[in-house]
Amino acid sequence: MLGWNKNDKLRHLFKHGHGGTSRSDYTFGERGSGLRPRGQVQDFYSIRQQCLDEGTLFEDPDFPAQDSSIFFSRSPPKPFEWKRPHEIIGDPQLFIDGASRFDVKQGELGDCWLLAAVANLTLNKRLFYQIVPSDQSFGDNYAGIFHFR
Repeated sequence: MLGWNKNDKLRHLFKHGHGGTSRSDYTFGERGSGLRPRGQVQDFYSIRQQCLDEGTLFEDPDFPAQDSSIFFSRSPPKPFEWKRPHEIIGDPQLFIDGASRFDVKQGELGDCWLLAAVANLTLNKRLFYQIVPSDQSFGDNYAGIFHFR
């Protein structure tokens, strides 16, 4: 790849994969991950294990369960009641029999751009599981935290 510019490298990665190096080899924001953190880097596995050891559910200090986390520049049209999945349904499931674009439902937040991207990821199973790792669920090892790449 000597002499290649950034676009050449990206085309190569998308066409041929990571050439033996997996994104899972990097921590978010770590040199080589291609991402820059905004503040302290959160390590999913460490946080999940700490919550499991302490018997607590994760609460993100950078995204507190309050309306201003979603509506930062204006007031919400109505107040939100923040709930955990187990408070909504008795047996929550992240996916049942794989992921499909029909699993994605838009609510009231105006995040159709994000949901369209997620729905399209389901059309390519390999790419989907690169973005949404399969090592997480609402069953064993649930600690109120999920990670996405």
